[in-house]
Parts: sequence; C-alpha cells; structure tokens
Amino acid sequence: MDEWSWVPRCDKGTPALKSGETPGSGSHGVIRRFCDRATWDDAMRTCKSFGGYLVTIGDEEENNFVGAISHTYGTYTYTWRGARRDPVENEKFVRHDNKTKWEFTNWRKDILRPDDYMGREKCVEMDEGNSGLEPGWNDFPYWEPLQYLCEREFAM
Repeated sequence: MDEWSWVPRCDKGTPALKSGETPGSGSHGVIRRFCDRATWDDAMRTCKSFGGYLVTIGDEEENNFVGAISHTYGTYTYTWRGARRDPVENEKFVRHDNKTKWEFTNWRKDILRPDDYMGREKCVEMDEGNSGLEPGWNDFPYWEPLQYLCEREFAM
C-alpha cells in the first residue's frame, strides 16, 4: 500500500480514509496527517522526504477539505500550513517555496491576526477551534512543535 493512500488517525495511527473517500472533494492532491509534533522546518523536511510539502490552501473549498481532515482525525488543535512570511515584505505570506504569494486567507476573526507578535511569528498554523476559539489561521513561531499535514500531487 502506498503510504500516501490514506489519512492516519492520530489516536491509533491506523488507516482512516482512502484518498478517493476524503470529505469535500476528490480534486485535491493526496494528504497525509503526521500525528507527531515538529517545528515548521522539520515538518517541511519530513514532507519533502515523502515527496511532498506542507499542505497549502488555495481556496475556501480546499480550506474546508483540509480543515475536515485536521478536525476529524486529530486530537491536537493546531496544525502547520505550508506558508510563511515573505522574507522581503513581512506583512505578506508566501507558500513554502517563497515564490508564490498566498492569495486565499482564513485568519481567525475572534482576535487580531496575523499580528507577528514580538516579531517572532513567521509561519501559518490552523487552530481547529477545539480550544473554544473560533477556527481559523494564526501566525505562529516556526520553532514551536505542532502536528502537520503533508500533501503531494496525484501520481499519474
């Protein structure tokens, strides 16, 4: 079995959904959830070692699709997304390759986000709302260990 053909459950690490059965849409790449916690850079390295990258979000449908996987199959409320602050224009975010501007956003609305608190929040994480807060994205320090989702394109 291809290690990317399912999304693991965080409670037992067993297969949960086949890629064709994921909720929301069948048009997205294959997504795999990693239940261990890692810094943003370590999570990206792990994703690359499997031929992918930290999950990126292009539109609301994809945001809901990935959010459903994170929320339903996770036990921890925060997961890394594949975006970080632009190294040149700090107020903007770019995809993990530092070249593609991050157009769609879903920042948390219950508090001011993104705020780059103390100049240390350079990467994007998703708060799934389990902590009683409104679900949405947040900027977060890259060295904090969080769970993460990797994606890769469908193999042709």
